[in-house]
Order: sequence, then C-alpha cells, then structure tokens
Amino acid sequence: MKNQSLLHRFSYDSSFWPLRHLLFWFFVYTDEFLSIIGITPEYETYSDVFAIFLLDAALVYINLYILLPFFWNRKKYIGYFLLTALTLGINVYISLQSSLADYCEECEEILDASMILSDFISVLFSTGSILFMAVSIKLIKDYIARERKQQALKEQQAKLELQLLQDQVNPHFLFNSLNNLYILSKTDPKKTPELIMELSELMRYQTYYASQDQVELQHEISFLKSYLNMAKLRSENLAWNISEDDRLNHMSIPPLLFLPLVENAIKYGQTLDEDDPYQINISWSATGNKLTFQCVNTIGDAAQHHDTSKDPVHRGQGLANTEKRLSLLYPKQHRLTTKSEDNQFSVYLEIHGIIEMLDR
Repeated sequence: MKNQSLLHRFSYDSSFWPLRHLLFWFFVYTDEFLSIIGITPEYETYSDVFAIFLLDAALVYINLYILLPFFWNRKKYIGYFLLTALTLGINVYISLQSSLADYCEECEEILDASMILSDFISVLFSTGSILFMAVSIKLIKDYIARERKQQALKEQQAKLELQLLQDQVNPHFLFNSLNNLYILSKTDPKKTPELIMELSELMRYQTYYASQDQVELQHEISFLKSYLNMAKLRSENLAWNISEDDRLNHMSIPPLLFLPLVENAIKYGQTLDEDDPYQINISWSATGNKLTFQCVNTIGDAAQHHDTSKDPVHRGQGLANTEKRLSLLYPKQHRLTTKSEDNQFSVYLEIHGIIEMLDR
C-alpha cells in the first residue's frame, strides 16, 4: 500500500510535475543525452539537439494542454485530429528542412526523391512516436483519475447510505424498547426496574459499539441475548434459544446487522393469549469465512393479522433495511431467504467474506 501510495503521488501530485516531465524527455532523448555527455559518439551538436527538443516540446505541450482539453475532452474529435495533424506536419516540415539543409552542406550530391521520402518517414515516425507516447500517458492518467474519482464518489455515497440505514436501526430499536417499557409499566410495574436495567445495558452497547465499522460477533450475540431477555420480561410466554459454535470466536460483523431480524421474529411471533407460548430459535454457524444465520419463529396472532401468506416480514422496514445494508456491505456475497410453512416463519442468511479479527 505504501508503494502504491508513493506511485500514485508521483503520478498525480503536482509537486512531482517537473520530475515526471524531466524523466519523460530523458527517456525520449536518451541517445542524444548519452552523446552529449560523451558516452556515445557525438553525431549532433548541442544546438541541433536543443532545436529538435524545442520543436518536439512545442508539439507535445500544445497537444496536451490545448488540443486535448478543448477538443478531445469535449468530444470534438475531428477538430482534434485535424489540428494534431497540422501541428505534427509543421513539426515534421521544419525538422526535415533542417535535416536536409545540414545534409546538403556536408555533401555535393543532389538529393533524390527516395532520400527525401526516407528522411520524411524517419522524422514522421520518430516525432509521431514521441507525440503518441505523451498523449497515451496523458489519456491513461486522466482515465485512471476519473475512475478513482468515480469510485471514491461511489464509496462515499455507499457509506452515507449505509450510515443512514444504520441510523434508522437505532430509533427503531429505541421505539420498540420504550414501547415494551410502557406496556410493562402498565401490566407489571414490579418488573419495570429490571427492564430499565436491561435497556440501559443495551443502550450502552448502542453507544460504544454501534458507531464502529466492525464488532466481534460474540458481542453482537450477547447484545441479542440481552434484547431477548428484555422481550421476555414483557412476554413471559416467549421461549428463545440461541445456538452457536466455537468457530465464531474471532469473527467480526457490522454492528446491529441481525437486530432487525430478531425484532421481526419477536413482533410476528407474539400471541394475544399469554398462556399460548411462542418460540424463537436462532443459530449461527461458520465454515471458513462463510457465516450462516438462521432464525425460526412460530407465527403468532400479530403475523396472522398481517397476512403471513405474503411474507409480512418482507414488508417490514427492518428487513428491508437489512437487505439494503447487505447489498452494500457484501455485494454478491450474501443470500437472504425467508420461508413460511407449518405455522413457522424462518429467515436464512448466508454471508461470504466475513472478517476474522486478530487475537487481542
């Protein structure tokens, strides 16, 4: 990552602009540079090299900072190619005139068409290659910069959307908790202090863990156990069971990911008859970096009043938010399904790419 960061800075940081261009022209004029410092035989004078450099530099920088921004980037491709051909032609013409003039001074032979054509092709190829390299580097850099910017915008948008969804979980949870507290204070005031203590612990978790990107799965499970205990204070006919295996110890997940699913199980499993029990069974299992969650609840009167045949849980805000969070957190790496049969409603969630936390 450090090397990538340094390479990215070198490629895009304006403070490296002189060095980048210096390296480009050193690469282009390697032969001339070696000749000047005496490593290779001298075949051109300093003035000749400098004149050619000025012509090539003018061609390249006119293209990079005038033609590309005002024509290519605005999709005026015909104008761009015509002006590029014109500037390239002027460069080749001047270079060829200078080359032929130097050649004629050294010999008395009459230049024939084949020699002129040979020089023309040579100058056109060398100058065109320089321009092609410079423009290609510029276009590739601009493309990568645009892609990085779009990716950053997508990540920022996804992060904001994810935060919004998570923020919606908190008031939804608080609303349910306060509703339970109100009902219990009316029906069984003696249990109210115990419920307040349970709610206090849950709010502590909300305060210290819910704002993190990842939390230990065991902490999340402990939170859900406390939440189920609080629900049982209100509805004594609730029976719940959680099963988990040892491979969950070092796994981490986004906070409050399973809370809406458990809330829905409690909501739609409740019965109007306090003597009629309802059951919630929750299990987690892990294989490699795959986590499997299953929640099965009996369908109570609340669900029946909401028409369970149409999967009422899918209509709830909690599950809808969970599905959106999963699509942002684990795109194409999760599977969430629901099933209603034999007076039971089950939610099955499979997530791939779960992070394993390091031992602390």
